[in-house]
This record gives sequence, structure tokens and C-alpha cells, in this order.
Amino acid sequence: MAWPQLAAALVLAGTAVAAPHHAHRAGSPDRHALDAARNAHAALLRRQANQAALIDARRKAQRQAQARATQDAARTRNFAAQTRAATAELSETETRISALQDDIAALSTQQEELRRDIRHNAAMLRPLLPLAERLSIAPSTSLIAAPIPPDRAVEGLSIIAGLSVLTERAAERLHQQQTTLALNDARLKTQNDELAALRQKQSAERDAAAQQTRLAARAEKRADDAVTQARAAVATATAQATNLQDAIAQIEKTEADAQARLDAEARALQQRHETAKARRVQAQANAMSTTSGPGPSRGNGTAPVAGRITVAWGQTTEAGPATGITYETPGGAAVHAPCGGRVDFAGSFRSFGQMLILDCGRRYRFVVAGLGTLAARSGQPITRGGALGTMPGGTGHLFLQLRQGSQSVDPQPFL
Repeated sequence: MAWPQLAAALVLAGTAVAAPHHAHRAGSPDRHALDAARNAHAALLRRQANQAALIDARRKAQRQAQARATQDAARTRNFAAQTRAATAELSETETRISALQDDIAALSTQQEELRRDIRHNAAMLRPLLPLAERLSIAPSTSLIAAPIPPDRAVEGLSIIAGLSVLTERAAERLHQQQTTLALNDARLKTQNDELAALRQKQSAERDAAAQQTRLAARAEKRADDAVTQARAAVATATAQATNLQDAIAQIEKTEADAQARLDAEARALQQRHETAKARRVQAQANAMSTTSGPGPSRGNGTAPVAGRITVAWGQTTEAGPATGITYETPGGAAVHAPCGGRVDFAGSFRSFGQMLILDCGRRYRFVVAGLGTLAARSGQPITRGGALGTMPGGTGHLFLQLRQGSQSVDPQPFL
């Protein structure tokens, strides 16, 4: 090959080799864009995976929360059922105690009457005993030897025969009375032993009912600080009231003021577009009206305490028609909630002694006064039949009043 031709071939070869190099340099921006797109796609995939994992975690947390809520609701229902069962058992025991005390009182009265009759009969027989003893040895000789006419002697024998029969009957009656007295003494001992056992059972059941009430209240308690503070304000305002009517009015006013403040705060937060805070405050405001009960339900004839009614609702008294029911109760009797809801007030109040005001919902409130000790506190949720406390030792008097707003109504249909 000639030199010029070789040179031309080398030039052409160099051009051919250089061409791909220039083409690669010209294609570099596309390669960078492709790499960037691939990196962005990978980042999106990672972000999508993270979001999916976050969603799964949140769904899992939601399911767990729902499961806990379901368990809490079931636990609350279980505690409420156990409270009702413990209350029913305690009520049955106290009813038996009350009936047994009545039997013992009646039997003691009968025993006293028997002892009085025995003393009277013995006093009547005592002067006749020497004569009866002498006549029993020689009945005929005693009269025949006497300086009296025969007809009077015969009459005397007839009297002696009648006296003998009368004495035998009196002695037999005395023996029967003494036998009855001994049997009654044995029966009294048995009943007193049974009463002592029932009182021990009552004490254990009362403690169990109070414990169940505390557990139920703890399981149900979900109040926020704002609601708790409002409930405390209600109790404080009630304690400062001068009378029961004023106490109810103070409760309603304090609750209304607290709810109005929370509503106003929620509206202000909403206007400032602080939605999350507004929802939380509004939930607290709603809790002020929804944490009480559904209103009193029609009763099944079960009184809140063992005992008998001494003053019925509407009965004429020195102060006018009675505004509630008064029960005469045995010492230490347990007192149960006549409705479910929340305790507005629990404590000593004026001449009422230890008193509770129960918010049943729908503007119905039960006033329960005259207790010796309290087992519930202000602001505590309560279930129907829950333990409120116990009566003082000895005979007590429990006052029960139902109010709808500011008016007292007959509580009997709701017991």
C-alpha cells in the first residue's frame, strides 16, 4: 500500500474510533437523568414501604386500642354484674337479719309474758300447797274429825274434790308454761347464734360489695383534668350551700358554668384554626353532660336499704307533705345506689348528716341522707345497686329524695 493511501486509512480509522467517544460525551446528560429517575423511583419505593409499614403499625395500634376498649367495656359490664350480684346477696342477708330480729323480739315478748304468767300462777298455788299436802295424806279424816254437821262435811268434801282438780290443772298449766319457756330459750339461743353468723356474713358481703363498686368505678373512670376540676367545683359549691334546694341549684349552676366555659374555649380554638385542641376541649365539654347516667329506671321493688318505711312520699307531716321517703333501718345496714350515674356530692351536709347526691342523668338526682359512713366519693361514677355506705349502729333513719330539676317527685316507682 502506498504511503498516501496508508495515511488516509489511518485518518479514517482515527475518525471511526473517535466517533463513539464523542457520541458518549454527548449522551451523558441523559444517563444522569436516567440515574436520577431511577434513584427517585427507588426513594419513592422506600417511602411507600415506610408509609405502608406506618399504616400497618397504626392499624395494629388501632386494633389493639379497640380490643382494649372492648375488654374495658366487658370488664366494666362484668364489674357491674358482680356489683349487682354482691348487692343482691347482701340485701337478702339483711332482709333475713331484719326478719330474724323481728322473730327474736316477738319471742322475747312471749317469754316475758310466760314468765309473768308463771309467777302469777305460782303465787296463786303457794297458799294452797300446805292444805293440799295435808288433804293428800288424810282427805276424809280432816273433815270428819272437824266439829261440823255431816251435810257441811259432805259439802266440804265436794269443795276439796273441785279444789284438787283445779290445783292439778293449774300445776299442769304451770308445767306446760315452764316447758314452753325452756323450748323458747333454746330457740332464742339458736336464733341469736344465727343472727351473729348473719352479721358476720353481712360484714363480709358489705366489704365485697364496696370493693366491687370501687373496681367498677376504677374501670369506668376516664375523666380529663378539666372535667375532674369541674366535678370538684360542684362538690365544693354543694358543701357551701345553705339548704338542700340551694345545694341542687348550686350543682346545676356550677356544671352549666363549667360547660359554658369549655364550649367558649372550644369555639375560640376553632376560630384560631387549632382544630385538635378544639376537639379535645369540646370532648371535655360534652363529658360534662354525658358522664352522668341515662336517668332513673323503673324499679323492681328493691329498697336502697333494709328496713321499713316510716314516712311515705307526700305523707302529711308537721312541715307539710313529705318530699321524700324515710326508712327505719337496722344498725349497720348497707345502703345501695338507687340509680346509675355519678356522685355529685358525698359528705356531711347541715342537719342531714352524711349525705350523697347522685346525678342519674336527664336532670334527675337522688338525695340519700342519714348514713353513718360513706363508701363513695364526689365525682365517682356509680352503678345501680353500687355501695354508697352504711347506716350508723343502732336503729337509723335513711332519708331518700328524688328530684327532677328543682322539683321533688315520688321516688317509689324508681325503686
